[in-house]
Amino acid sequence: TCERCGTASEALESRCGVRMCPACAESDACGLLTCSVLKARYCLTERDLASLVFEERVNPRNPLWHPMRMFLRFQVEELAATKHGSVEAALAESQRRREAIDRRHVARQRDALGDLLAEDLVCSEPNVAAFATRIELPAARASAAPAEVVRSDSLLPDVAADIVIVFADCMAQFMRGWSRAVARQHSCIVDADRLTPFNFRAKQGFFAWALLPSAAQTVVALYVGFNFHRRGGVELSALRAALTRLGKLLPREGHVVATPVPYSVTPDDYSAMLAEALPGLRVIVCARPPPPRKGAEPLRASGSEAGADQSNAPPAPHQGGVAAQMAPVCARSMCESGRSAPERRV
Repeated sequence: TCERCGTASEALESRCGVRMCPACAESDACGLLTCSVLKARYCLTERDLASLVFEERVNPRNPLWHPMRMFLRFQVEELAATKHGSVEAALAESQRRREAIDRRHVARQRDALGDLLAEDLVCSEPNVAAFATRIELPAARASAAPAEVVRSDSLLPDVAADIVIVFADCMAQFMRGWSRAVARQHSCIVDADRLTPFNFRAKQGFFAWALLPSAAQTVVALYVGFNFHRRGGVELSALRAALTRLGKLLPREGHVVATPVPYSVTPDDYSAMLAEALPGLRVIVCARPPPPRKGAEPLRASGSEAGADQSNAPPAPHQGGVAAQMAPVCARSMCESGRSAPERRV
């Protein structure tokens, strides 16, 4: 008979030492939970779980790792009700702990960022503060452009702009896309970034700038992340603070700003930030990705065209590995010295 519902059945399934019928085995109460999930959800410890029977499963992430321990849901809920008074009280305690962890994380971030969210232009590092207190701009354009934020599908170099905004992190890294392409083209912005301290988290929310030697454009690198290699995206608070501080230095008219859309930020949100931080200026947001670099590997042909190209193409010089390339040279040198080349074993 089934130990859950008491019905007699010939097809009984044993799960964690409990014999149950197929109907009970498919119910949610008899589902299996991993050890890490139930600890976080029901606020249980290893000492609490010592009295429960579990099953071991192969770890799906790596079979060589420690096997997973699977527990029955109804047994775990009974244990949680015994410890916390009810299952709802256990879930509420778990929610309270998660919110406390989030508050501590936000507090640590706020302490680490320092004066990132400050309204003034003061920074604890003098080299960073030097960029945030003054900026050199090219001559203002004669034609008065309307003050608005416009989205464009044009390439960033094709846009006639006085100020170009790119994105960098605190680890001397420019964001992939137009930011890195502009840094490769104009090394002066890289030199300006090197004037600021490396691995300095308080740079977030500030910027570095460089006036091009032709005096036609000013490139501004906004520090909107700590490490792009790990996080990938930008910190919205750092982006908003950097744009606000930059807007305090820029004149209200006579200049055109061009900028790409940063990764992990929607064009609508970024356009709203620009309209709020840079009022009175014409801002062109370029959403088109940059072209591939010169010398990049071209796309391979598919189907019969690929087979024809491979059949007519000469063999690559590195086919067969280094040993295959060196074999004729070694054999020729042995023959010249009077020795016979050894037979190659298969």
